[in-house]
Amino acid sequence: MNQITKGQHYVWRHYLENWQVDNKVCRKSKVDGKTISTNSKNVLKEGYFYELPFLTLQELIELWNFLEVYSFPEALELNSVFYKLIFDLSRLGDYKDEEEVNIIAKHGLETFFTNIEDYGKGLICCKIDDDIRKFIAENGDKAITFILFQYFRTRKMRDSQRAVLNLSGSIKTAIDIMLPVIFANNLTLKLSHKCNFTILTNKSKDDFFTSDQPVMNIKGEILDEDGNVKQLELLYPIGPRIALLISFEEREQKVISEDIDDSQIDFYNDCIVNNAHQYVITSNEKLFDRYINFFRNGT
Repeated sequence: MNQITKGQHYVWRHYLENWQVDNKVCRKSKVDGKTISTNSKNVLKEGYFYELPFLTLQELIELWNFLEVYSFPEALELNSVFYKLIFDLSRLGDYKDEEEVNIIAKHGLETFFTNIEDYGKGLICCKIDDDIRKFIAENGDKAITFILFQYFRTRKMRDSQRAVLNLSGSIKTAIDIMLPVIFANNLTLKLSHKCNFTILTNKSKDDFFTSDQPVMNIKGEILDEDGNVKQLELLYPIGPRIALLISFEEREQKVISEDIDDSQIDFYNDCIVNNAHQYVITSNEKLFDRYINFFRNGT
């Protein structure tokens, strides 16, 4: 770790490669309607997105109190592992020179997040139904941890969490980084025993999109009387021709398969574009024309 890389992906670059044609993906903005064609390494990233602030002892105590409040009881021990990593990195600032401290701050958590991404390596390589079934049978809990982490770690989710928590300073930045881990571990341990997968094989003429919110709750608009999201059903496009639908209601078969036709692809792509924060990704720029109402005028 002897150099600093500024751009850090909040959507895994290797995942985005599934939409590359001739080493390029097409990215369209919901903000200005502009489309670019570029390598996946150039999109859905942000400068020092995982940069860790060095916390004071008092801030570390506040962070631990936050962890206890937001962790499910069954997930507290697991979440405390990540807290210890932040604690240890923060205390390193007392012993290292300024240059080394700067590198640690910007890259110190990279190995941890790489390990989570490794959970999904086999999944994003799956191209057909049978491959996914085999992966889930052998790595079911790792698959759901990986998918939930992708759900919570994006810019959209970070902005949403900030609006609710209304924090400031170094503690805000540390919580930004910690919350996706807390929530992913919470839900994995709470719900994985009743997690079900529907493999969606795309038989339509159009591809699945993906976006800067690659995992989305397609039932997120169903609210209870207090305004809280009532149901969780996650859509995760793995590639242009295959996707996963993850639900958390017990059923007889843990994994089922469904072929998607032309009418159904419109529903799922509508969900993907509507749930995107700023950017939608495809391998075929012409496909954007079908969903022009979601984008502002641009080129």
